[in-house]
Amino acid sequence: MSTGRRYRPVKPPPRALAALFCLVLTGCGLFGDDYVPPCPRAVVLADAQTVTAFRPGPGRDLTDILHEGTITGLASGCEYDDGIVDFDIDIGFELAIGPASPDGVGHWEYFVVVVDPDQRRVAKRTFTIDLQFEQAAFRTELVEQVSQRIAYAPWPDASGYRIFIGFQLTREQLDYLRSRAQRQ
Repeated sequence: MSTGRRYRPVKPPPRALAALFCLVLTGCGLFGDDYVPPCPRAVVLADAQTVTAFRPGPGRDLTDILHEGTITGLASGCEYDDGIVDFDIDIGFELAIGPASPDGVGHWEYFVVVVDPDQRRVAKRTFTIDLQFEQAAFRTELVEQVSQRIAYAPWPDASGYRIFIGFQLTREQLDYLRSRAQRQ
C-alpha cells in the first residue's frame, strides 16, 4: 500500500493510561451527555482493491479474462450499545465479465477483517458474489451491505479498531496486480 507519503509509527499509550485518560475526561463532564464515540475506521486494502481472474492456462491477455472487479468505495456507520458496537459498511463494486467467460457468470470473493487496537485479527468473514450477466451486459455496479458486531472491552470505545476490506486473491492474482502496477 503506497500513498506517496511516509508516516512514522507512533507507539500507542498503555491501555491502563488510555483508559484512565478517558475516565478523567468523561468525569470532568467535557463530553456531556451528547458524546458519541467515534466508529471504527473501514479501509480498502490497496493490494486487494481489484481482481482479475483468467481462464486456466498460460494466456494472460484480454481474451483470457474470465471476470474483473474493483471496490469503488465505502460508506459506514455504527451504533454503540453497552460495550458493543454494531458497524454497517456499504461496499461499492464495479464488476465485469470478460471474453473468456463461457456462461456469462461472474464469481467474486471478498473479505472483511476486523483488527483490534493491538493489531490482532479478531474476526474475518469471506463473502461471495455470483452474478449472471445478460447477453448485452458485461459490466455492472453493485453495493453490498455488511454488518459487524464488535465487543470492544477492555478499550473505552471501538475507535481504535480497523476494518479492512478487499478481494480474496490467489497468489497468482496478487502477483499479476503487482506486476501490472510496476509497469504503470
